[in-house]
Amino acid sequence: MVSALSVNTTLKQHPLIWSAMNLPHDACKLLAVPSPIGGVLVIGANTIHYHSQSASCHLGLNNFAVPADGSQEMPRFGFTTELDATTATWLTNDVAVFSTKSGELLLLTLVYDGRLAIYYSHLVLLLVTYGSAVFILFN
Repeated sequence: MVSALSVNTTLKQHPLIWSAMNLPHDACKLLAVPSPIGGVLVIGANTIHYHSQSASCHLGLNNFAVPADGSQEMPRFGFTTELDATTATWLTNDVAVFSTKSGELLLLTLVYDGRLAIYYSHLVLLLVTYGSAVFILFN
């Protein structure tokens, strides 16, 4: 479970803002989503999940990705990868870059309509290594 609290040190209160249950068993990293979108990316070896007070969505990264809520629908992309030893950071407020254990660089773009809906626009493979060769890909 992941939860967001509002911490008030003056009143010594911490009300619960939102929480998300049924996260994947292989979740290994949290990445805070900057304003104005807000929320958190829950990064697992096989999936990426977005959660906030108003929305949630998930993205399958390979054939081992299974929706945590038991539904059959999970968006996937044309290539497979694993994020179990990834490093990630934000390039802009809506674009994150991931570096995988195999040396791939991935760009994830979040689309926010200004209200409640958020979804993954695309996941792009930028850089691939093969032996001692490096290939840079553009989409």
